[in-house]
Amino acid sequence: MKDLALPYEGNVPSLTLQKTQLLSVLLLLLAYVVLPLFAWVPLVALVAAVMRVQSKALAVLVVFAFAMLIASRHLGYLYGKSDDLPSYLLAYEAYSSFLSVLPLTVLYAKNGDVGFAYLSYAIQGLTDTHLFLYFFSIVALSLWAYLRFAKAYAGAHWALFCLLCYLMFFKTFQIQWMIIRSCLALPILLLSLHYVAHEQRKKGILLYLVGFSLHGATAILFFPALLYGRALKEPLDFTRLAKYAGYLLIAGLVVGGVLMALGSYVIAKVMSQDLGFNAENAVVYIVPLVLGVLVMLQCENRFLKNVILYFLLIGAFGFVFGKNFYRFVHPLLFLLPIMVVYLSEALIKRHRLAHLIRPAYVVLCYLSFTYVMQLDEPNFYYKDPLIVPENVTGAEQVQLFDQYVEEDVIYYKGWRTR
Repeated sequence: MKDLALPYEGNVPSLTLQKTQLLSVLLLLLAYVVLPLFAWVPLVALVAAVMRVQSKALAVLVVFAFAMLIASRHLGYLYGKSDDLPSYLLAYEAYSSFLSVLPLTVLYAKNGDVGFAYLSYAIQGLTDTHLFLYFFSIVALSLWAYLRFAKAYAGAHWALFCLLCYLMFFKTFQIQWMIIRSCLALPILLLSLHYVAHEQRKKGILLYLVGFSLHGATAILFFPALLYGRALKEPLDFTRLAKYAGYLLIAGLVVGGVLMALGSYVIAKVMSQDLGFNAENAVVYIVPLVLGVLVMLQCENRFLKNVILYFLLIGAFGFVFGKNFYRFVHPLLFLLPIMVVYLSEALIKRHRLAHLIRPAYVVLCYLSFTYVMQLDEPNFYYKDPLIVPENVTGAEQVQLFDQYVEEDVIYYKGWRTR
């Protein structure tokens, strides 16, 4: 796939720079073995921010490290015991045949996202209903999908930087399973917008359907932009966008009316939502808002500017939904590192100090990361209460992975049965 008009289109790096990059990658691979994750992650992010390193081996290691950390956490006690992973695990354990998958997913996980359900069923068959490997595999697939999205939107040399900044920002690495499903669908949906805008409509629609099968609620947010198609590369016509949003609203009302008549659980859940403004959500929205406005003022990539503006509007609309705000702002959090890359490259042409934008953003994200790690609300590596999560080295992670594969993990104790 041909990449977007990327922010950095310089010449091939000099031989000296290539050797420096290779040496940096080798040192980072070795450092993983001996350094705590707490120290290794910002080191990799800073090197990626400054040197534009591109290494599949390092990317695999980053994906493994975070997938292992996330999959080691305890479940059922986050967010006032509203953590939803036990629901998905109950469905996963209950699958008994191909035909049983969708009914059991609706019964336990309360969704009809057929693609994700059968992905879970495939993992169940491959791992013999192994809970830890299920959690680990879904997270790893989500992170690898993000790398593919970042490569398309910002270039292969920025993909690792983008992934690390995304993971370190806010509470990305301890979120609920519904958001993890969204993490798997979002890269595919964002790529679908790229395809429909760049003369590959059939491929874009196919990707949209795949993303819809993984997380339908997230895919619905993309629908008006998908209809906009090739015009995403042109100045936004708000009249046209409003027309498509109107079509979506009418279709939603019709489908919602039918489901309500049938007594749908999903509609009942939507109708029972607590609406209202939550000022705390502004903290999550303000960073992408500021960066998004700066990108739209400084950069020339019309497609990216339109995508950012579209999801800023979606995020603003999400304020109405209070505690479900994260669903609406999640695409913006995906795009945040991309914004940083484009903004820094646009400003570097005029200001030498702009070279500090990426390292400064890494520091900002790392402060958020350390705060959440020290809170340790998810109780990472809970199988051994003596472990201090941020002090676990890469070598210890590999040992723990082997132990968890051998013993599996009991994530919950049956307090939720349906």
